[in-house]
Amino acid sequence: MPSEPIIPPDSPFTLHNIPFGVISTTSDPKPRCATALGHHAIDLSLLWKDKDDLEPNQSLYDIFSQCAPLTGGEVARNFFYAPSVYNGRASSVIPSPTPVRRPKGIRWDHDGGQPVFGPAVKMDFELEMGYFVSKPIPMGETIKAIDAPEHIFGFVLLNDWSSRDIQAFEMTPLGPFHSKGNGERYNTTESNLRYLYWTPYQQLAHHASAGCGIETGDLMGTGTISGQHEGELGCLFEATKGGSRPLEFPNGTTVRYLEDGDEIVLDAWCDNGTRRIGFGECRGKLLPSL
Repeated sequence: MPSEPIIPPDSPFTLHNIPFGVISTTSDPKPRCATALGHHAIDLSLLWKDKDDLEPNQSLYDIFSQCAPLTGGEVARNFFYAPSVYNGRASSVIPSPTPVRRPKGIRWDHDGGQPVFGPAVKMDFELEMGYFVSKPIPMGETIKAIDAPEHIFGFVLLNDWSSRDIQAFEMTPLGPFHSKGNGERYNTTESNLRYLYWTPYQQLAHHASAGCGIETGDLMGTGTISGQHEGELGCLFEATKGGSRPLEFPNGTTVRYLEDGDEIVLDAWCDNGTRRIGFGECRGKLLPSL
């Protein structure tokens, strides 16, 4: 009988794709870099031992207009002049399929309108792409957007777990903190990176424009990737109109926000009509608050 092909036809990891990750094995528990080919992981530390033998080889406006009223306002004018951004926590970056626990924080009590501390009620996901910095940008220096690809190592799927009720409390005056701090890493939508108003290259150039310096290994997120039609919205906040219109599945189940035990699964592909490469899965389950 013929042996199983090393690269299954439906695999996202083909010879045209070079995904990087970290592995460990029972025989060698030390974490080390690897790449994937089909269902196999290739230990790059073994290749490195033989390194001497290697040769170097305005429809978009409609999208944001439909989201802004959900937060009680219009699209801020400055959005169209520079990418909106906030700083996250490196401690919250976790690999797939690590579960995430429902966070606690301060939110407005809808019955009495008073601030209360407790588990988030409106838990959401955000479909994003992330990209890692390779070549650093020294403090005090800037780059042009056209040169940004030289500073990007590669792209990954990113789920920006979000607590919408805690976020609503935190947004004024300083922006998200605990509402975005419990996890970065289910699928009710299908979107496309081309829907972004600001490209990752423009985002990186803007980030460096103040001369803050960017280090190798820094992770940037694109923000929620949403289109302008039903089925292209990258989070429940948009898809359910702020929770006012639940989504209904074929089995009759409805959802406004995530419940404990719900699992989010994101996947992504690049297809030029001839070749197709994938990013694998970004998976995580929501656990009850402690």
